[in-house]
Amino acid sequence: MIEALGGSPVVLPGGDIYPALERGVVDGAAWPAVGAVNYRWFEVSSYFVRPTFGQVGHMLLMNLDAWNALDEQTRTEIETAARAYEVEASATFDGLAGTEEETLVAEGMQETRFEDDVVANLKSAWYNGVMDLAATVNPDEIAQMREIAETAGIGE
Repeated sequence: MIEALGGSPVVLPGGDIYPALERGVVDGAAWPAVGAVNYRWFEVSSYFVRPTFGQVGHMLLMNLDAWNALDEQTRTEIETAARAYEVEASATFDGLAGTEEETLVAEGMQETRFEDDVVANLKSAWYNGVMDLAATVNPDEIAQMREIAETAGIGE
């Protein structure tokens, strides 16, 4: 994604972004739509960009042996609750993102927008960047994921 925008990506822990911005070591930072306020990046940066890109997932995980030990009714109930939670969590995080943006503006940051030609390629650049990075660790699994995504019509 950063390369598609003409930048050179640098991976930093969240706590290192503030001093990197403050000292001019980096020109910007990509971060989920929630969390910048707590890091107080508005003190060292004047702008945030829209539209946002990418999606952060919050998984519910369960040990496979424990899952397999459950009866069918219990698994169905868990799956139903998990689907409901996914919708609820998405709405909750959308609300948090809105509140976060209001706070950034109140703290003096200004919204800036990607140009239309950049917006047209955001989803693809983000998807391919994430998949390419993941493929450096698990190339076979990522190839399978790309195939599944393409078959389902949800790839880039």
